Amino acid sequence: MEENFTFFMSDFEDKFIEFFSSQCSNYDYALDVKETKKVAKEILDNLFVDKIYMSLTSNDVIAQMKKDGVFVGFLINKVFLYTLENYLLFLQKENFHNLGYLEKLVQIFNRFSHRFENYIKMSLEDRDGVISFGDNNYIFSRNNILDIFKNIKKENKSIEFMNLYQGYPIKGGGKIVDIDDEDIVFKLDNELQEIAMKLEGKAYILKDRHFNRHVKADIVYSNFSNSTIVLNNFIYLLNLPAMQRNDPRIYPKILIHAKLVGNNNLQVDGNLYDLSQNGIGMISEENLGFYNGARINIEFNLTYDESKHLVKTTGEIVDIIQHMKSYRYCIKIIPDEKNKIVIKKYTEKREEEIKQELRDELACYIF
Repeated sequence: MEENFTFFMSDFEDKFIEFFSSQCSNYDYALDVKETKKVAKEILDNLFVDKIYMSLTSNDVIAQMKKDGVFVGFLINKVFLYTLENYLLFLQKENFHNLGYLEKLVQIFNRFSHRFENYIKMSLEDRDGVISFGDNNYIFSRNNILDIFKNIKKENKSIEFMNLYQGYPIKGGGKIVDIDDEDIVFKLDNELQEIAMKLEGKAYILKDRHFNRHVKADIVYSNFSNSTIVLNNFIYLLNLPAMQRNDPRIYPKILIHAKLVGNNNLQVDGNLYDLSQNGIGMISEENLGFYNGARINIEFNLTYDESKHLVKTTGEIVDIIQHMKSYRYCIKIIPDEKNKIVIKKYTEKREEEIKQELRDELACYIF
């Protein structure tokens, strides 16, 4: 059994790691992709051993997930189910018809889940929410962040903020004006940054030579007349997934109908949630049997310059997220050059519209 599964994993390992990492990002956007991939690799390394061993980095990631309310066991079982689905396809392809292979793999997964649960209880329950970051295992606390801000103010240096609005990243610099206990006043360079912060309800500081992690903060007060903002409750993030995208994932301005077509002409209709040259999100009230990892065809129309353009491309379902009675399909797409140009022109036009929306919103606060 182990040899059979090892042969299967020689081709499937990368997909296991990618899927696990994508699930982590879906449940907790602050998790670092490289670190969650390391966790996935270590899970595979521990499947057949009697005693689980995870690195300090992986323990930090798991502890952060628990701290942020992610049900780690549920996530792992979801990834195991995805693996079982692909293992079944592998057995069928290799003409292995003995269900004993699947039964043994289920036993292995159940055994690992039980041991992993005990490992978490023994290794992580007593950490009191303390998370260590980096190779030197420094412990970062709120006091540490405030001390760094004091040094930045003393040096009269700038930091860079980043916020998303309608999927478009707004970046701009800022300098510290005043520090009052845990409240810090910043003067911003980009006039759209402050309104983007207010609309998102949070402020995000990008890592630099001062911070080796991104920082999230709450907004206390905004003064649009002099471009200042007061922030507090600063915490470290493991990462910002938006920083890992080659292209921003833009929200359409109007409803755009889309359809997914799979094997045996299985079709699901819905509306685009977001769009980039590398991926789309689609909202639908239907789930007729599509699954994570399924290869599908996608069709939708994009309108710009008073012309309608039909986009037809292939893709792979990365995740299906259910909320109430709706489903959000997260899909990696592989458009040809013609469709890439269409998507690029549409997203560029949408980016200009989004920036104008921010300018119009800002005008409401400046008298």
